Amino acid sequence: MRKRGALKTCHRYGHAAQIKGKEMRCLKCGVRYNRDLNAYVNVAHALTRAWNEGAP
Repeated sequence: MRKRGALKTCHRYGHAAQIKGKEMRCLKCGVRYNRDLNAYVNVAHALTRAWNEGAP
């Protein structure tokens, strides 16, 4: 499952991120993450929200 935009949004703050190779950097605060880990956390957050809202 791939959430659209998961690689382009900071999982910590939700701001836009710059992607360079396997690294992403939040454009607002400058925090850096592995882009795959960032996407995984974004998808996990989306699934948790959907589960809590009762979505299938």
